[in-house]
Amino acid sequence: MNESGTDKIEIVVKKLGDESLDDSFRKILKEKFFDERYIEQKIKNLFNDQFLLQPFLFDDSVFFKDEQKENNEIIVFIGFSEKGIILNDNDNVKFLFIILFSPDLKNKYLELLGYLKRLLSSKNFKQRILSSKDEMEIKETFVKELKDLEI
Repeated sequence: MNESGTDKIEIVVKKLGDESLDDSFRKILKEKFFDERYIEQKIKNLFNDQFLLQPFLFDDSVFFKDEQKENNEIIVFIGFSEKGIILNDNDNVKFLFIILFSPDLKNKYLELLGYLKRLLSSKNFKQRILSSKDEMEIKETFVKELKDLEI
């Protein structure tokens, strides 16, 4: 990804099954964080404003954000499931995004969010992702699509 100083965007991708939102969070966060207490604290506070402010749905995607003061980068966790991630009794989504960023990068977070929403508006793009052979191919697709976004 593009780098500017010590700032960067990191993309972490995880293929998921038809799992609960909690299980999906746990699996995707384990791709980068190994501290089980950290992960459990995040899941416990999933819909608590201390962690995530106004998670929102966009088409068949759900987005969460986490501002971290000690982090000087943006980390985009992307979970995807052909069968659907179970949000509640009535709703499933295909894509789960968790975006971690420092408060100093809030404007870049908003710009990134706009890029992602435009990408996900394309049925062709979503189909390319869901038909990818593995997580690496999906990561490469997102890296290519977001290459013009510099922080």
